[in-house]
Amino acid sequence: MFPIWKLRARGAFLPKEYGHLTNYSIIFTIVQLLDDSNNITTGQSSSYRVVKRPWASPIAPTATDQHYIPAKEIEHTFKLTRDDIFDQSYRYRLRIDTNSKESIGITVTMSGFSELSADGIILAAFVLVFLYVLIIFEIVNRTLAAMLGATAAITCLTLIRDRPSLAKVVSWLDVETLSLLFGMMILVAILCETGFFDYVAVVAFRLAKGRTWPLIFTLCIFTGVMSAFLDNVTTILLMTPVTIRLCEIKNIEPKHVLISLVIISNIGGAATPVGDPPNVIIISSSSIQQQGINFGSFTMHMMPGIILSFIATLIYIRIYYRNLSNLEFQDRKI
Repeated sequence: MFPIWKLRARGAFLPKEYGHLTNYSIIFTIVQLLDDSNNITTGQSSSYRVVKRPWASPIAPTATDQHYIPAKEIEHTFKLTRDDIFDQSYRYRLRIDTNSKESIGITVTMSGFSELSADGIILAAFVLVFLYVLIIFEIVNRTLAAMLGATAAITCLTLIRDRPSLAKVVSWLDVETLSLLFGMMILVAILCETGFFDYVAVVAFRLAKGRTWPLIFTLCIFTGVMSAFLDNVTTILLMTPVTIRLCEIKNIEPKHVLISLVIISNIGGAATPVGDPPNVIIISSSSIQQQGINFGSFTMHMMPGIILSFIATLIYIRIYYRNLSNLEFQDRKI
């Protein structure tokens, strides 16, 4: 006997705020059979024992109203204590009563859970902390860590008797998003091998004619544009070496320029559906696609805000580092 039972019912139920409009209700009660009979509708109190306090939900008053009122799903959880389950040799049933004299059509499902299900949030937090520990301290490869985390999550769901089917687990995988990210990673790897990012750095230096602020702004613009069509994290990782080399040529502290590039990359990555993994997940959502939002409409709506944020960020960087001496290498005493 599970200590937690979750009731789901669907029918012509009324919201609680409209319960005063009707005198009819359906009463759900968990009872314990005290004999071998399965019949608990005779009303004989000697054949069963009420385990928990009954729960009632108001329904439409007449059959006509029930026909026109849209079906509503209600939920209720019965939590049984040890005193309620004093003898597990007896059988338990869900008793359904109503004070309506007319036929009522409803569907009812009952799901039993163990005590661990009440601590589901704690189990989820434990799995999350376990996954972060594996990734942060690099105990195992990140791919293996993700697989271990997924396995632990399925195990916890099994413990609380809510194990999903294989088809449901497969449906959780967003194949479109994974395929797009996989293709982007291949594209970035090819560009890296061809020296594309080194070429971009050389072009930026030529366009800036060796001047400091034009060089920084050019790098920011290139980074923002590339982040809009490539993964912004990967873009920053590949732009970092060439940026450091250019900063050494100009005798500039690289960390200031890299922080600026990171901010610009985050802004540029939000411009298109493929610039950032969260954007990919959003645009791949079926509810978003049903609204007719595609690559063009997403970019069109995001672009005005992105441009304003881009310009405001460049202005802020220019004002914050208005003294070029703050960008240069500082002599450190050893």
